[in-house]
Parts: sequence; C-alpha cells; structure tokens
Amino acid sequence: MEGARSAGDSLILFVLALDRHLATASPEGRATTRSRRSGVKQGLEALTHRLRHSDQLVLSGIDPDLELAACRTAGRARLVTEVKQADTARWIDFAKVRQQGGNYRATLGRNTRQAVSRAMRLYAERGPVELRIMETTTEALAAFDLLADFHQSRWGRKGCFANPSFRPFHEELIARGVPMGAVRISRTMAGDQTIGVLYNFVHDGHVLNYQGGFLYERDGRLKPGLISHVLSIEDSIARGERGYDFLAGPAGHKSHLANAEHAMKWIAIGRDSPERRIEAKLRRAKGMLRTIATNLNQAAA
Repeated sequence: MEGARSAGDSLILFVLALDRHLATASPEGRATTRSRRSGVKQGLEALTHRLRHSDQLVLSGIDPDLELAACRTAGRARLVTEVKQADTARWIDFAKVRQQGGNYRATLGRNTRQAVSRAMRLYAERGPVELRIMETTTEALAAFDLLADFHQSRWGRKGCFANPSFRPFHEELIARGVPMGAVRISRTMAGDQTIGVLYNFVHDGHVLNYQGGFLYERDGRLKPGLISHVLSIEDSIARGERGYDFLAGPAGHKSHLANAEHAMKWIAIGRDSPERRIEAKLRRAKGMLRTIATNLNQAAA
C-alpha cells in the first residue's frame, strides 16, 4: 500500500492475515490459529464488559469469523455493533500460479503483461533491472530511509510518515525483524538507481506487503510500483513460498496482480444511544451520496 496507513491498523491487518494463512497451513498452524482466536475472543469479552457509556471498541480489518465472534460477544453484553467500513484484501495464491506452470507473468492479463514488459525495457536502458533483498539491518534501515523519502515526496502530510511516532516504531521493528527473517525489505534497481523500496512481513511462507515507496517520473510508461511488486512476487515464488498478500487498500495495481481475495470489515462496538444512532444514519447517508456521485461520474465518462 502506498497511501497513509496507521501503524496500529497495519499491524492488526498483519496479525489477521497470519491467522488466515495459518488456518490453511499445517495442523500445528491450525492449532495456533484456534488458540490465538480463543485468546482474541476472551480479550473481546474483557474489553466489552469494561466499556463505559461513551466508549467504542473499534476492530480494524477483521475477517468474517472474527466479525461473527465480535457480534456475538457484543450481543451477550447488550452492546450494539456498527460496520464503519468494508473492504476487500487481494493476494496472490502461489498454488494457482504453480498449477498454471509457475510463470507468474504469464498468468497476468494481456494489458498488465504489456505494461510490465514496456516498463522493463525502458528501465533496462539504464542497466540491469533487479530486486535486491536487504540482508543486514544496516542495509534495511538505509532502504527504509529512502522509502520514507519516496513516500513523503508523493503523499506529503497525508502520508504515514507525517506521524512522528511512525518512523521510530518501525525502525525498531525492522532492527528486530530483519535478523529473524520476519521483515523483508527490498530495493528495485535499474542500473545503479533505486526506483522502488518494498517493506514486507514474512511468516510461514507468506509475504505480507506493508508499505512501499517509489520513484515516480514524468514518463507514465515507467511504473516503479508495478515492477517492484512483480519482481518481489517472482522472488517469493522462487523461494518456494506460498503467497503474497497486499492487505487492505485501494491501490490500482492490486486488482491487476492478484488472483484471490478475502473480505475485511472495520466495526465499532458500543452502548446504544441517540447520538450513536444519529452518527450511523449520517454515515449511511454519506455513503449513499458517495455512491450516487460515483455512478454519475461513470455515466458522464
């Protein structure tokens, strides 16, 4: 994801994605998932019983199983739940790629393949195009600094790095995660020039794309984000891993690169009140107006 994302929301998405992947992995993984979700349910019970009248418990990016558990827990505590946002997280299931021969680019749509090939040819004029994994903490932190520069130049105050606590939190996370193999940071190189940096988590054969920063140029045929993700996905396939998850977010490349998806919701749990009902109605009205505006724009296009 290239846009703003809070550290808290993203780490919640990361944990939930691990749960989903563990659930389809080994018997030990499924047992781990059951144990973790049992703990989550117990935590929900404790939190909902401590909610004061004006409090809300917001669960970000949860899957249908956890949503059901949260609604049941809220019902037992005589609380109400409200869906604040719904989204779809897209990912690449490598089993599907291997079933089609293992050539990831060959599984992409024609327009996407052409865009990749054209961008690769243009970048190759500068030198070899390759993905370099940052093997040491020092390399990873230097690449993270460059990611921050790319990100800020594109998003400015809307970017996640505008939060002063974001950077030191992730620097510590990278310092701990790189030696363990839980964090993977890569540079996409065109000759001696870095055109993209990806910051991913890795667990049990699954890569979870957390953040990226890219060198955008005036020539629209140059697509640093697309090339960075394609090379990272191919690297992950070559390592024998199982999947590459984009997590939630609207970035356009996700629908073109993914071959699977799963639903996610953001819900709020709280005590019923006139103010909360009014807020919910206003939110629904805003959503309806946004849908109407989108339909009108599409009709006019």
